[in-house]
Amino acid sequence: MKSKIVVNSFLGKIKEIDKSDLKWRISAYGLLIQKSEILLCENQLNHQFALPGGAVELGETIKEALTREFLEETGKNIQIIQFLGFKERYFHFDPTQETFQSLQLFFEVKSISTTDPRKDDIETPIWQDINTILSGQQQILQPHLEIIRDHLKLNPISI
Repeated sequence: MKSKIVVNSFLGKIKEIDKSDLKWRISAYGLLIQKSEILLCENQLNHQFALPGGAVELGETIKEALTREFLEETGKNIQIIQFLGFKERYFHFDPTQETFQSLQLFFEVKSISTTDPRKDDIETPIWQDINTILSGQQQILQPHLEIIRDHLKLNPISI
């Protein structure tokens, strides 16, 4: 009998998956704070909010991946300031029918672009007020929200 695991899917469903079907996914995400706002991306397929970032491709450094993903999703060039932490997450990606055991790495970043964020076909970047984020009024991926809350506890911002 195969060992099973229960995971959340990208589209909000609960799925039971054979552990042998899991794929590794390492990803990097950036926390960009400007005044009293944080830059988030809303995914147009599931309407969840997340920090900008994504998968590290084979042969790519984590820094290269985060820089590339941030630019693709927001149009902003960034500089990594510091490592904030990591989260482990299991999820099923419905569009490709793949299930991942994901190691998500989070970094504080600063913008080295003067341009406003730009939308692409999948991600819509939006500056969101910190109080709105902390109030739970938006559907933000849980690991991302935990990193935001932890960072703000250690680095309070006057609002």
